[in-house]
Amino acid sequence: MGISYKRIIKGIISSLRYIFLIIFWTYAFFGLLIFFLPLASNSFCWKHDREIPDKAFIKAVIPSVKSHFAWDTNRIREQLEAAGLSADGEAVNQYRKSTGSFFQGWGDQLPDFNNPDCCSVRRRPTEYSLIHRLLGAQDVVVWIGYPEKRGGVFFYFDVCGNLWDSDIRARGISVEAIQQKMDHDL
Repeated sequence: MGISYKRIIKGIISSLRYIFLIIFWTYAFFGLLIFFLPLASNSFCWKHDREIPDKAFIKAVIPSVKSHFAWDTNRIREQLEAAGLSADGEAVNQYRKSTGSFFQGWGDQLPDFNNPDCCSVRRRPTEYSLIHRLLGAQDVVVWIGYPEKRGGVFFYFDVCGNLWDSDIRARGISVEAIQQKMDHDL
């Protein structure tokens, strides 16, 4: 019983086949990853197969900002009147400054929403892993406020218009409904 060279050669070929398959699938995986990585744009929503423009995000948050601003103003006025203090615009503004309100510096005036400086949209890659980025988990940050004054309100969305969080704890904002209305108006 000697060494069977046939058996040794078969073992080597079988091992090389597995090594080749591992190398092939590794290259295939990274090749697909490199191919699809540029497709993960900061602004493209794969779920709806379109890009939602900045204007749609801004239009979606304006009603929430208006209602929360009115609620906040009325709440402050009630507190000032209950304390026997003046409840004019300047007093409300001073109260907001002293409490660090998101609306400090606004007084009784909302920003002019037709002025492009009132609002900004910043799209940024997610701070999560590469897998989240490939799946569309990117952030869209909407800011509403006065550029020359402190304060302002931030809203955090994904690229498909789903609200993740906001400074004023807003709920029920639908960028998709605003986008559909904008598409219909065109």
